[in-house]
Amino acid sequence: MKHGVLALLILVSPFVVSAQTSAVSSSVPSVQFIAQIKAQMLSDPAMAALPPERLDMLARQVATQIVRSDKAPPGLISTSTPRVSQNATSTTSGLTNCFDYYHFGSVQAKLDANVQSAIAGSSVTFSGVLENSNPYPVVDGTLYVKIFHYPKGVLDTRNGPDVVDQFVAIDGISIPANGSIPATYTWKVPAYTQSGDYGAAMYYTTEHKFNLLGLTFTDDVTGNTTRFKVAGEQQTAVTFLKDSVTVNNAAYYFAEFPPHASSTGDVSIVAKIGNSSDQTQSVPILWQLYSWDSQLPGNLIAESSDTVSVPARGAVPLTYTIQDTSVPVYLLVGTASWHGTKSIIGVRVVRDGINKLRINFPSTAIYPLQGGQENTLFSCLHNTSDGVVQGAKLDLRVLDPAGNEIGGFSYEGAVGGNMMAVARKFTPKKSYETFSLEAKLYQDGRLVDEATVHYDCKAIDPASCPKSNYMLIIIEILAGIVLVGGSLAWYLRSRQTV
Repeated sequence: MKHGVLALLILVSPFVVSAQTSAVSSSVPSVQFIAQIKAQMLSDPAMAALPPERLDMLARQVATQIVRSDKAPPGLISTSTPRVSQNATSTTSGLTNCFDYYHFGSVQAKLDANVQSAIAGSSVTFSGVLENSNPYPVVDGTLYVKIFHYPKGVLDTRNGPDVVDQFVAIDGISIPANGSIPATYTWKVPAYTQSGDYGAAMYYTTEHKFNLLGLTFTDDVTGNTTRFKVAGEQQTAVTFLKDSVTVNNAAYYFAEFPPHASSTGDVSIVAKIGNSSDQTQSVPILWQLYSWDSQLPGNLIAESSDTVSVPARGAVPLTYTIQDTSVPVYLLVGTASWHGTKSIIGVRVVRDGINKLRINFPSTAIYPLQGGQENTLFSCLHNTSDGVVQGAKLDLRVLDPAGNEIGGFSYEGAVGGNMMAVARKFTPKKSYETFSLEAKLYQDGRLVDEATVHYDCKAIDPASCPKSNYMLIIIEILAGIVLVGGSLAWYLRSRQTV
């Protein structure tokens, strides 16, 4: 199976399949069918290199999607083409394949831990390189990290490991085309951290929204993961019980596609907090409800907090109700804190029948811009629901530092749930190492998404910046001094003759 096909499934899978009847939506793929999907994945060297537990999760995830869609014959992985109006127009060119330009997994975070086993209360430092395999630089990047705690027994592939922390490790990153940069960050291990096996799963985004390595809103579609151990005396903890979570009374699985809900009505999410210690614990809980994901502060819809009492060696259920009906995809992040440790869950829910368009990774194909050399301006986009939005408009503009347009175009037409792209060639008259790319997406005449990507040679690759001719500058300064001195001497002589 081609990696691009898998990326397409992963990126748009929450929206491809509408809510089915209860019989279909509860269908579970057979072990044999999951094995067929896994065999297809293993035929791709990139997939074969994945850790076994992650490969199992992905195979189950894809198989579940196919079974529930009831649109593909057994053993076949297929995706539909973008459903767009025949009247869709572009002032530049027609639609194109998003994955001709945007490459999921094209940035790799190759960072190793400085220790194989850390003591609770100490720190672990991760160092290495971030590699960009794209023919263009990736700018304004973020390295995002989730710290996983793996169980002592068999990993539940439907839910994945427990999340004990997640954070922005490095921000404001620029990586040259086909290049790499050094990277390092440190995680402080809380003193009450349980002993056991851990992993730092790394994700890479640009503009805090475009995924190039892993999907930050999932616990199973991760980037590079570095494993390590934590040694200490702590054997108990207070944590969310991932296998207890339900959405509208149906079991929720963190490594499968999110459930669908109606466009109206409340969505009830229930999760249990477990306490394995022999004393009652008072636990602060923070709920954060986001649209799409938690990477941008503007995605936050609602926030609330509470404190619950969890009995010794017991558990209590917590209920969160989503009443908002304004967006098609929600991410509810719950964080339980206990003696400096965290237990985190991220529950994703899709509302059917609500359309909202989204930009995905605008860029130029070549950097820097060379005067007289043809370049390509492109952007992917999609509807974050499974419907088709007619009359959408995407404006793409390349601007110089003064805000003047270097090149650009607009697409007007239909946008469906599957990822699509628009692209156009342009030829700048001058060369530019510093410029901006501005993308604005309109739905029903209203601006619904935008992104501005800043390209600066000083941040991307200082060696690529134009070299100043210091000798010429010195000559110009000396000439100015001579001119001023000569003018002053003439003025003084003229004053003496008066």
